[in-house]
Amino acid sequence: MKLGADDYLVKPVEPAELLAAVKTRLRRHQSAGRGGMTPLAALGLTPREAEILSWVVQGKTNPEIGFILGIPLTTVKKHLESPFAKLGVENRTGAVTLAREKISAAR
Repeated sequence: MKLGADDYLVKPVEPAELLAAVKTRLRRHQSAGRGGMTPLAALGLTPREAEILSWVVQGKTNPEIGFILGIPLTTVKKHLESPFAKLGVENRTGAVTLAREKISAAR
């Protein structure tokens, strides 16, 4: 759960239960996308920058983000440099504050 899971199923699982869980996650993912444009992407971020910043907003550390996305720590750091510059902030705290404001405004 600390690495990004939002739920789990205990084995053995009934096929109908698994299908319902997958459908729920897909609906949540699609509604969050708002037609393919997440609120963070509306800040002028690339999809990857928005994805990484969304994990930062959720409180994940750079090593955790790298593990979740299967990318090296140096790549995570590189992907955070550009959003900081685009948002005019110097650190994670400033980026998270702006991102949360944008997400709240989109709701």
